[in-house]
Amino acid sequence: MVGWIGLLIGLFVLSSALGGEFKTDFELPGSESQAALDLLTDRGVSERTGFAGQVVFRSDNGVNDPAVRQAMERLFSEIETNLEDVRVASPYVPQNSYQVSEDGRVAYAEINFSKRDNEQYIEDADEVKDLREEVLEGAPAGLQVELGGDLFAEQPEFSSEAIGLFAAVIILLVAFGSVLAMGLPIGTALFGIGSGSALIGLVTRVLNVPDFTTQVAAMIGIGVGIDYALLIVTRYRSGLHDGLEPSEAVTLALDTSGRAVVFAGLTVVVSLLGIFFLNLDFMRSMAVGAVLAVLMTMLASVTLLPAMLGFVGHNLDRAMLRRPGVSDLINMLKAILTFPFALVRFFVHFPRFLIGLVREAPAPEPLRRPHPLSGEEQLTAAFWHRWSRFIQAHPWPSLFLSGAILIVLAIPVFSLRLGFADAGNRLEADTTRKAYDILSEGFGVGFNGPILVVVETRTGQSDASSLSRLKSAIEATDGVASVTDPQPVANGALQLINVFPESSPQDGETTELVHRLRREIDANVVSNTAFANTLTTGGPAFVVDFSDYMGERLPIFFGAVLILSFVLLMMVFHSVVVPLKAVIMNMLSIGASFGAMVAVFQWGFLGELIGLGKEGPIEAWAPMMLFAIIFGLSMDYEVFLLTRVREEYDRTGDNYRAVADGLAATGRVISAAAAIMVCVFGSFMLGDERALKLLGFGLAFAIFIDATVVRLVLVPATMELLGDLNWWMPRWLSERLPRLRVDGRLPDDEHFGGEASPVTSPSAAR
Repeated sequence: MVGWIGLLIGLFVLSSALGGEFKTDFELPGSESQAALDLLTDRGVSERTGFAGQVVFRSDNGVNDPAVRQAMERLFSEIETNLEDVRVASPYVPQNSYQVSEDGRVAYAEINFSKRDNEQYIEDADEVKDLREEVLEGAPAGLQVELGGDLFAEQPEFSSEAIGLFAAVIILLVAFGSVLAMGLPIGTALFGIGSGSALIGLVTRVLNVPDFTTQVAAMIGIGVGIDYALLIVTRYRSGLHDGLEPSEAVTLALDTSGRAVVFAGLTVVVSLLGIFFLNLDFMRSMAVGAVLAVLMTMLASVTLLPAMLGFVGHNLDRAMLRRPGVSDLINMLKAILTFPFALVRFFVHFPRFLIGLVREAPAPEPLRRPHPLSGEEQLTAAFWHRWSRFIQAHPWPSLFLSGAILIVLAIPVFSLRLGFADAGNRLEADTTRKAYDILSEGFGVGFNGPILVVVETRTGQSDASSLSRLKSAIEATDGVASVTDPQPVANGALQLINVFPESSPQDGETTELVHRLRREIDANVVSNTAFANTLTTGGPAFVVDFSDYMGERLPIFFGAVLILSFVLLMMVFHSVVVPLKAVIMNMLSIGASFGAMVAVFQWGFLGELIGLGKEGPIEAWAPMMLFAIIFGLSMDYEVFLLTRVREEYDRTGDNYRAVADGLAATGRVISAAAAIMVCVFGSFMLGDERALKLLGFGLAFAIFIDATVVRLVLVPATMELLGDLNWWMPRWLSERLPRLRVDGRLPDDEHFGGEASPVTSPSAAR
């Protein structure tokens, strides 16, 4: 305990002293949109590559009204005066007259920030907000001034993680009926995510970590931390009820549930590390943050939790610990003095523990006959036993009904459209959403998503006739609303053309326009020798490039993760059928989750219930991140349920009874763990950030479906129909495949599968 407290404090001190800054840097190497930005940077056009914002204003009297003009020009002047290296492109300058709408009631000014650190961006944004409020105090009636750009978006006012933790406390109290049994998983999770968050702060020194990485890591860390600790505490409690001493119960819990926790945690880590193959820095940074959260919560579950169980002892089911005495003080001092030596022993022996996951298993020991359960536990076990018997008595209807539910939920996946949310998806009270709506009203729905065409000339001098033909070709492209005149930059070496679509930035028509525009520009450049290069960039072009990039790699990533899960489960259960069934069920549950996301976030179905501002595409990076996390979490329940079923099958040789008893033994803890995860992940839907809402909804829905329809209906139904075939594996493969000792004890080779039939009688099993 003292060691973990010292570790947590030390990590936070180091993070505060040495940590860097969070940076959301979306770069897409090899794409046309990124090449255009790199070209602008190389030519020193910094105002196009820094952070841009807008001052959007509307007046009933017209923006050229003397009082309105005086107020706005004063605001522009104060912004440039009070902020260093900031340039404001005023609509009142003749060459910027295009920044005023045709009816003269709406206009905007561009604020271009030079490159600076994240903290300075935030300070400058706050300064602009204050200056805006000062101008509005004495502004003429009917003048509305709003700020556009992500920098000015409203920040969340509360942390939704607290709501998830509160819900977890309630569920654990109901499940265990004990304050101590509730507090152990919560405390373990808090230590894990606290140390993980501090490590993420240190990672910002060497990587560009997005600013929402800590929230994503907290979401995952709280969920898996409570989940892992819950499995170990449940097995420890079961050992106490079987008459074991606390030290023996801890050993049993770590040698069974602890192994499952390490296996599940490492599986999540491996699946998240698969994101590194994407070659995208911000995705790698998010994966690193999630990996650190999972690793630290897993480490806390197998080191800190046993220490806390050592304090608890037999008092797990009591509301309070006994009053400490002199002997407790002496033991604490001894622990503090011997902790450095214990830490060294831990780092020496922990690798052996990992290696011990794959090793030759000893002969099985006789199973201990459990002591009688309490009345409440008998009731719970009886309920799950009856439920399993009911499913096994009606396997075909259960299979068809649960399969139909998953397939229907997955149908919307075929309409999945990847993209990015923008200010139009924010709540209507947000100033950036108001600016977005005003610009759409004054300049058209496509104005908020202009496409920037960067033209590089061969001679460094503009060719008026060639540029005119290019502009005419762009204007004639289907879906283009308007085109600005070419603007020379970099001493005429580059020409910039803004293209405004007829459709909104998130419409599928805008995506098609980007492709059509690139084909038209390429054809024009080929026939014109005056241009060395012509590239398209801007918001819509970047979304198209990123979505195409992710879409091409998603099948490869999914396939690699599913093959990995198949091999790992074969090594655990020495069966071909069980892993194949698990892969298919994982695909169904993840497909159902993705389908629900499309229906809610893309179609807007019931979106108002979770506070969505407006429907839009699914975040292009979300499917891969969700798949990696959901896959790892679903393995928790898969391994926990099937190892218990396998344990009963090895003892009795009766598949029908093994499925019923395994589900009865694990139904309660799986339901409690799933309910906690659903509440923790679901709490993130209460925030204002759409990306976190999407992640929270996807994870919560996937866990709910996985723990109910899949684990409690589909799994027992299919295992009943398959019978002893569940545990079939060719003998040649069984002899060559290593064994992962996840459940802590394995039967001998004679009863572990192979081409011969598995155990068919209790006497043979014994």
